[in-house]
Amino acid sequence: KKTKDNSLRLLNETEELLLTEINFEGYKATDKNVSIRNFKDCVTDNRFDAEYWQPDFDVILEKISRYKKGVSTIGEEFKQLKSNFKTDKNAEYNYIEIGDVNVSTGEVGYTPIVGAELPANAKIQFGKKQLITSKVRPNRGATAILDDHEGYIGSGAFTVLLEKNAINLETLMVYLKAKPIRELLLRYNTGTSYPVITDSDVLKLPIPLIDKQLQKKISELVSVSAKERQEAKALLEKAKQAVEIFIEKDEKEALKYLNL
Repeated sequence: KKTKDNSLRLLNETEELLLTEINFEGYKATDKNVSIRNFKDCVTDNRFDAEYWQPDFDVILEKISRYKKGVSTIGEEFKQLKSNFKTDKNAEYNYIEIGDVNVSTGEVGYTPIVGAELPANAKIQFGKKQLITSKVRPNRGATAILDDHEGYIGSGAFTVLLEKNAINLETLMVYLKAKPIRELLLRYNTGTSYPVITDSDVLKLPIPLIDKQLQKKISELVSVSAKERQEAKALLEKAKQAVEIFIEKDEKEALKYLNL
């Protein structure tokens, strides 16, 4: 438990570092509830709904725009992996859907499934080191880095991004999971029963050109957090095995297995 808690602590520390860097330290939603807009702006964005023009979104965008080293967009700084998969009905695949992403830790599960039973939305075959982020209820923060999932199949409800050069995937992940950015993503909601955004909404999202040294530190902290998480899982599995040995044999054998 201590190892797992430390992993989460590191992720929270990483987010705080990033938010402080981009002037969001102690960010709180505005008390304003009125937004007056020029009709031309509504036509330009093709959005006439009040939700899109909430004052909170203005505050967030204004803070991002003031970043000292400049601002770009996700579409400019990352390459999108688009639909690239055709199903072999007889093959078995490891399928990743939105519910497989742990919104707290960024861990990713999967379901082994034969091609004939894959959902119609199974559209993307993953390669080496990519970031996935959900377009359904994006404010939940279902964003993760896939680092050992080459050949796995993913839902088309993910936007899948690859590094170019200026910003690393670890920094992008922390940015997209940060509370103010998850709030901003709600601006682009087009769903009725629950929030849904598009690839285009993700790609046009502004992103600060984060200082390279801070990016390096973020990457290191994310890596250490992932390592701590793996160690916690290994310890849990070892404890389960020890319990089984205790039940099937005796306490002495269980302690011996645990090297106690």
